[in-house]
Amino acid sequence: MKIQTNGLESLLQSEQKKAEKAGSPSGFAGLLDQEVAKAEGSQANAVGAPLPPLTSQVLAPQGVESVSEESADPVAALDGLLDKWENYAAGLGSGQSLKQAHGALADLEAETARVRELAQDDPGLSAVADELEVLAVTERTKFNRGDYI
Repeated sequence: MKIQTNGLESLLQSEQKKAEKAGSPSGFAGLLDQEVAKAEGSQANAVGAPLPPLTSQVLAPQGVESVSEESADPVAALDGLLDKWENYAAGLGSGQSLKQAHGALADLEAETARVRELAQDDPGLSAVADELEVLAVTERTKFNRGDYI
């Protein structure tokens, strides 16, 4: 009759695991120590690994586009338009006369049209200009409807 050691081996393995758990700190401290040990091992491997060779394309000088005044002009115009919107909102909040608010709104509409023309080439600025144009039309509708009387 043969003696089967399958049960004995599993018993020995479970006892070894219990001994390892008893020898190492349990809970968060044990997990932290294990993760730190893993990280240190991976850093040692990363330091020893050679870097791939660099190609001449990577090392070749790359051209950098200069910012022209044309591309800076729509941004400056958009910044000025946003400042005018802030002044318009502050004027309405402070009880500014409706004649002054009407003039400021007309100026905002004209400036919005100018910024929209300048920002046609840039999709990001064009989207902002579109939103500001919708805001100007909405304000004009509210003003004509008499919401600020």
